[in-house]
Amino acid sequence: APPLGAAATRPSPAARQIDGTPSPAPDASESVRLTFTEDAIQAWTDPNEITGLLHDGTFLWAATSGGLVRWNPESGVHRLYAQREGLPSQAVRGIAGDAQGRLWIGYADHPGWSMYDGRAWHHYASRREAVEEHYQALLEAPRYDPRLWVRGGESTWVWMPSGDGGVQSYDGETWRVYGTRERVRPNTWLVATSAAGRLWAIGDGVSTAVEGDRQWQDHSFFSDVGADGVVTGIVVDETGSLWLAFSSPSRVGGVSYLDAETRLWAGHSHALTPTLPRQVYCIEADADGTLWLCGDQGLVYRPAGERWRAIPAADLHVRCFTRDASDRFWLGTAHGIWSILADGTGLEGPLLLPSPLVGNEVRHLAVDARERLWVGTARGLSHVDARGTVTVVTTDEIHSLDGVTGRDLYFGTTSGLYRVGSLGDPEPLTEDVVTHLAFAADGSPWVATREGAIRRFEAGTWQEVGTVASLGGGRLRDMTLSADGVLWLATASGVLRRDPDGTTTNALLNDGTPLEGARSLALAADGTLWAATPRGLYRRHPEGHWTLLTVDSTGGGLRSMDVWGLTMDAEATLWIASAGGVSRRTPDAEWSYVDVPGARTVLPLPSGIIWVGTGGGLYRVQQAAFQAVE
Repeated sequence: APPLGAAATRPSPAARQIDGTPSPAPDASESVRLTFTEDAIQAWTDPNEITGLLHDGTFLWAATSGGLVRWNPESGVHRLYAQREGLPSQAVRGIAGDAQGRLWIGYADHPGWSMYDGRAWHHYASRREAVEEHYQALLEAPRYDPRLWVRGGESTWVWMPSGDGGVQSYDGETWRVYGTRERVRPNTWLVATSAAGRLWAIGDGVSTAVEGDRQWQDHSFFSDVGADGVVTGIVVDETGSLWLAFSSPSRVGGVSYLDAETRLWAGHSHALTPTLPRQVYCIEADADGTLWLCGDQGLVYRPAGERWRAIPAADLHVRCFTRDASDRFWLGTAHGIWSILADGTGLEGPLLLPSPLVGNEVRHLAVDARERLWVGTARGLSHVDARGTVTVVTTDEIHSLDGVTGRDLYFGTTSGLYRVGSLGDPEPLTEDVVTHLAFAADGSPWVATREGAIRRFEAGTWQEVGTVASLGGGRLRDMTLSADGVLWLATASGVLRRDPDGTTTNALLNDGTPLEGARSLALAADGTLWAATPRGLYRRHPEGHWTLLTVDSTGGGLRSMDVWGLTMDAEATLWIASAGGVSRRTPDAEWSYVDVPGARTVLPLPSGIIWVGTGGGLYRVQQAAFQAVE
C-alpha cells in the first residue's frame, strides 16, 4: 500500500465517466479526476472489480460490481454497460449464456435479470418474467451460474435463488417457492443441484432437499468457515455431495465438503494441503468431475480421485475465471483481468478501465475541514477535492470514517486509527483496529475496536470506557453520542443505552423484546433515536416508546424495508439509505426520495449535493432529483 497521504500509482488512474462507446485500453498517464455536471444524478464505478467472466468465442464479458464490460481481448477495445446504458443496477452478480447464445446477468441489489441478444438489452423486473419467456433456452444452457439458475441432470425444473432470500423453481408450467417455512435458511443467494435431483441452497447456513420435496433440511456451516467467514462458491459433485469455497478476513479460508449420505463435513485447507490457496474465492466443476478453485495463489484443480494441482499466477488474488477455445485461462481479480496458459506460462495483463474508485462497495463518506470528500471502501480510501481531483490515501480496508463538520476527520484501517486536521496530513493515533466512531459535544472522539473495547480520547490520551460485552451487547454495528453524553450502541443483542454515570440499559421494544438487527443509528437533538434495520425504520421517542415506519406507512417515502444507513443533518432532517434508494424526512414528517439501487450510506452537504455510497459505486445527487410524497 502507498504511504498514507500520498497519491497511489495505479495502472488505471483516469477518473472520467465512460459513455459506453468503444474505446482503447486506458493509458496509465491519464489524470485522476471526477467531472461534476448539473445532471440530476451522476455515478462513478470501478469496473475492474471482477465478479464473473464469460468468453463467448469472440468477446470476453466481465461482470463487475461496477457494471458489465465487454472486452475484445485481441485489440483491448472495450465497452462498459452500466445504468447509463439502461441496466437497472451497476452491481452485477452472476453471468451465464443460454442455449441460444444470449447473455444473462443478475444483480446484487436488484431482483430482476437482464439479457443481451447481441443487438440490444432486454430487462426483466422479475426473474419469473424472464424464466417464463425463455424457459427452454435457460433449461438447455451449456453452463449454469448458481447465482442465477441451475438444472440437475435431465430434470425439467429450473432452480434459482428467489431474490428475497428464498428458493424457487419452474418446470415449464408451475412455480414452486421455498422459504423459511419450508426450512430454507434465510438470505439464500446460491443454489446448486445434482444429476440425481439433490438440491443445495446457501444463505445463513445450508439447506438441502430432493427435487419434489416440499420441506428442506437445514445445516450449519462447517466449523472452519468461522463467524466472519464468507461462502464464495458452491458445487455439487457426481455423488450429490456439496462442496463449498470460503474465505475469511481473520483466518485461513478453504474448501468444505458435506457428504450427501453421512451428512458429515470434511475440510480442505492450505494448512493441510499447501497446494490449496490460503483464501478460496470460487469453485467450479467440469463435466468429468474435475474440481477447480481460484484464490490468492492462482488456480488449483483436482481431477476426480486424484491430488490437487496448481497453476500459479504470481501473487494474483483470482476471484473468478473462464477459458476460451484455445484453452487459455482468463482470470478475474479485484483490479482487472489477466490471462495465463494451462501450463502456468504466458501470464499477461491486466485489462483495465479508467476508474476513480478503489473498489465499488462504498461503506463510508465524510467531508474534512478543507471540504474534501473522503470515500472509504472495502479496498481503500481516497479523497476528492472541489475540482474533482482524486487522491488515493491507502489501499487498506477501511473500517471506520467520520468527523465533526469543520473539525478533524478520523479514519480506521487495518493498521490503526488516523486523524486528519486542517493541514490534511493523516496523523496516527493508535494501532488498534477501530471499527466505529462517535463524537462528544466538544468534538472529541469515542471509538470501538475490533475486539469490542470502547474508549474516549481526552487531553491527548485514551480513556477506557468498557467493552461491548461488559455493557451487555453482542456484536457492535453502530454507535452514537448525545450532546449530554448518553452513548447509544446498536448490537446483535439489542440497542443499548449507557448514561454518563455508567448505567446501561437495553432499550427494549414496546413488547419487551430487544431490537435485534439494527445496522445504523441517528440521534435528534430532542432525544429521538432512529434505527435502521432489515425490517424497516424504527423510531424511539424520548419517553421510550418505539414506532416502526414501513414503506406503506410512509406512502412510499421509505423506499425499502431493507434499511442500511442513517444521517441526521444540522436542520434535523433524517436521510435514509435503503436497498431501494435514498429517502429524506424533514422535522415536519414530509417525505421525499430518489431511487438509487443498493444505497448503503448517505452524506448530504449544505450546498444541496447529496453523496450516496452503494455496493455498486458512488453517486452524486442534486436536491432537485428528489420526488416528494404527496
